[in-house]
Amino acid sequence: GSRLYEKDSTCLLINCENQLWLPNTNNDARKLLLSTVTGESLRSNIYTRDVLKTLGGGTSIYNGFLDHMESMVSRGEIKRFESLPYDWRMGVRDVARRPISLENGSYSMIERIENLASTSPTDKVTLITHSNGGLVAKELVEKLKEDGKEHLIDRIIMVATPQLGTPEAIMQMLHGKDYLGPLNQENTRELSENMKSAYTLLPSREYFKRLGIPLRPLIEFSTTTTATQSFRNIYGDSISDYDTLRKFLRGENGARSEPAPSATNEPNVLKENFLVNAETRHGMQDTWTPPEGIKVIEVIGWGLDTPHGVKYESVKKLACNANNSVCSKIDVIDPQPHKPTFEGDGTVQYISAEALRGERYYVDIFQHNKLGQFNVNRDHKNILEIAPLQTLITTLLKHEATSTLPSYITNIKPIQPDTDKRLRIGVHSPVTLHLYDSLGRHTGPIANPDPSSDLEFTEEQIPNTYYWQLGEGQYAGADGAQETTIQLIGKELGTFTLDIEEISGGTTTSMTIYEDIPVTASTTATIQVRGNATTTLQIDIDGNGTIDANITAGGLTAEDLVGILKGLVKTLNLSAEKEKKLLKKLEKLEKELAKEYKNDRKEKQKTKQAFKNIIKLINKYEKKNILTKEEAWELVSIIEQIKEKVVE
Repeated sequence: GSRLYEKDSTCLLINCENQLWLPNTNNDARKLLLSTVTGESLRSNIYTRDVLKTLGGGTSIYNGFLDHMESMVSRGEIKRFESLPYDWRMGVRDVARRPISLENGSYSMIERIENLASTSPTDKVTLITHSNGGLVAKELVEKLKEDGKEHLIDRIIMVATPQLGTPEAIMQMLHGKDYLGPLNQENTRELSENMKSAYTLLPSREYFKRLGIPLRPLIEFSTTTTATQSFRNIYGDSISDYDTLRKFLRGENGARSEPAPSATNEPNVLKENFLVNAETRHGMQDTWTPPEGIKVIEVIGWGLDTPHGVKYESVKKLACNANNSVCSKIDVIDPQPHKPTFEGDGTVQYISAEALRGERYYVDIFQHNKLGQFNVNRDHKNILEIAPLQTLITTLLKHEATSTLPSYITNIKPIQPDTDKRLRIGVHSPVTLHLYDSLGRHTGPIANPDPSSDLEFTEEQIPNTYYWQLGEGQYAGADGAQETTIQLIGKELGTFTLDIEEISGGTTTSMTIYEDIPVTASTTATIQVRGNATTTLQIDIDGNGTIDANITAGGLTAEDLVGILKGLVKTLNLSAEKEKKLLKKLEKLEKELAKEYKNDRKEKQKTKQAFKNIIKLINKYEKKNILTKEEAWELVSIIEQIKEKVVE
């Protein structure tokens, strides 16, 4: 949550700087890389100055909260307020005990606290922390205790702190799941691999103890694909204890090779030295109790789909030999979010955020987003922007009674209503996934407004929606009680699979699967979902505004595929004569299919011959370089799918 900067040596003006965080390009992020041995910055001149107010695209992070605190100062309700920015790449102990680099010089958090206490009417300071800041606060108190100065703190208000770690960190560190703003998965994984603070966010041994019995595995391996066989030989079908998870994080204790940076679908191999450091920190953090006189208040986000772990499935990928003369699709491993729970804020599960089990308050973010005054989308990253939470913080700072709590805040865990409905959507390449609500608000990827930047931007405008990228997949969630339009935009020739899971009261009530649907770079596929009502998937394969097929769940009929093929042919940049000839072949196939249920085996053989003729023509075009090898292969593959459905 703190901005990071570096002096720009290429600038001809005085005092030029480059903001590395939030980055302007992925190259900015690469300047943040750390030593594989020490975790120290590879560039020594990086510094901080302030905390983030907004993200790119205008999403507020601390803007409203900072204004709220300053207004408390102006009203005389508190004497002073300071934000303490820091280099979040560093270990939490280092942040608390070492100087924090500024543009000119440095500062010490301990000295800032001492200075604040010296001007406080009570001679004490209250720490308000968010997320990783709560871990830093524990380290600060320990340092003050060593110095005999713990009396300078009266309260710590910890908001959404992953005290025991979070399963989402597994996806972030092994696969580069999108948690570091607009960075791509490769740079996210490369940066976090040597980041001490990231290791401290991994689920600790104590985390597993708090899960209870029976344990829900944090890692599962699909038993229906050979892509996971090597893992199943070692771990069985799942991992649900710390020692086994540690072995997996270390790549079978170091036996597994680290994947190429671009192979983000394959689990990374984490570093022993940083894992040991994280275990040492958790040894203190997980058993930490506040010194006498310091009150800790935990604020826990609730109600949002929060990752519980990873399931390794497989997807088909095209593999070709050295000269691309032979291509085939093979199974490759594919990480997917596994069994999200609503008992969290979208990032941190409640068992970690309430680890101290003292005075605590739950913020029902789902109901706030759905019913709140501004109908906005809040989650872990901007939980402090929730107005009722700001009201609660004011009450706590003024030592007022909490017998009456603000809206959406309780001191017991909220109960999920049986009528609560959710949607979970998963799709695999080559498409981009977009959600729209009835008001036209959007969740999903958006264009970067800076044409010179290579950053990938997303937005989550619709209340109670999210968009995740992991491996080859894209995943989204939405409020199932609202009408949601799912739109898929094609990126290249291939096929996609769309899963729509409908959940009521925490239980899956239906699963709709559209499997192996052909797509091109011109394709738009659309489906509307509300409650238990799902319309057909409408496919405009060539982007001309005409629906080529209306597909119902459970796969494709032969008629569906022929309609899709006719649209697909129009996207291949053939000459008018050749396109017409190929379409005539498809129309002939269409007529044969229309006869299918009226004729005997002889007519089916005619259909089979029609398949052969089309494939022969496609191969001819490929040899003449009218179609690329990949285009021809994909088209033949699609026709083979039809043949499997209609020919014995």
